[in-house]
Amino acid sequence: MSFSRLADATAISLHQQTTLDQHRTLGTQLQQALNTRNAIEQAKGYVAARHGTDPDWAFQRLRAHARRHGLRIDRVARAIVEGTLTLPLPTAGTDGHADAPADRSRPSHG
Repeated sequence: MSFSRLADATAISLHQQTTLDQHRTLGTQLQQALNTRNAIEQAKGYVAARHGTDPDWAFQRLRAHARRHGLRIDRVARAIVEGTLTLPLPTAGTDGHADAPADRSRPSHG
């Protein structure tokens, strides 16, 4: 085999390995995104059911808590799903907690 053919074969092999690595990385990233999304959706459902409100308001509540405490929203969501974090229930006429969003379109509790 000539040096040129060996160099071509090596280049092709390296290109294929790089492409394979990129696909594996993308696959891992997509799986992590799916897992994160699943945890957030579960937490939204839990918070919405517990607070008697809609999932959009529940998401705003999760996001506000995460921002206020400098946490990633997926960590807050996982903590809620695992039962290690509970967002306080709002009190009648107010949200009862600084973490709740200012959205007034949610159902009142009073």
